[in-house]
Amino acid sequence: YQHAHRRHWYRDMSHLQNMYRMACQYREKIGFRGQFLIQPKPHDPRRHQYESDAMSTMHMLRHFGLANQFRLYIKPAYSCMMGRTYEHDVYMASAFNMLGMVDASD
Repeated sequence: YQHAHRRHWYRDMSHLQNMYRMACQYREKIGFRGQFLIQPKPHDPRRHQYESDAMSTMHMLRHFGLANQFRLYIKPAYSCMMGRTYEHDVYMASAFNMLGMVDASD
């Protein structure tokens, strides 16, 4: 799957949302009250990744009805890998009330 034309994008995203949904169900089952965080990370560990930036991650979560279950964990180094400053991802996640944490170690 190193080439984008060989991917089944919607099917792959559906599988990913199933995993996220199962995590939410398990959280309810064990009574965990913490917040789930998703870290947008471009090109790691896969070449083509769906959670490459804040906007694509938020769109996927909203599309599958999971936006209320997750927040974003923004790491400045990964924003820079996309060719922009991390302020963009922090601002966008904050504007849509999806900001969960910013990694200040960079």
